[in-house]
Amino acid sequence: MPTVVEFQVNSTFNIVAPDSVRVSGYPVPGPLTPGVDPDYRFRSSLLSDVLVWQRGLLAGEHHDGLWLTGPMGSGKI
Repeated sequence: MPTVVEFQVNSTFNIVAPDSVRVSGYPVPGPLTPGVDPDYRFRSSLLSDVLVWQRGLLAGEHHDGLWLTGPMGSGKI
């Protein structure tokens, strides 16, 4: 299993956030990970919801799934 590392949210997602806010992830993208779109801008409000869900899941606080919805091609991968 790959090693999990911590990334700064501000530099990873190009948003305003303190350096202390971090997200866990893998150091190397998987074979099905899409390439980076340098023009994509993350919405801070949606990203915040996803990061809180992920943090709770990793901490064992819940085992809930996360439902993402939107039109085909809208980036729900």
